[in-house]
Amino acid sequence: MNWTCPECGARKDDFEMVQI
Repeated sequence: MNWTCPECGARKDDFEMVQI
C-alpha cells in the first residue's frame, strides 16, 4: 500500500505504526 495519510501527510511507511 503506497497511499498517503491526509492527517499526517506522510507515507504509510512513515506512520505504519500509528495506523488504526
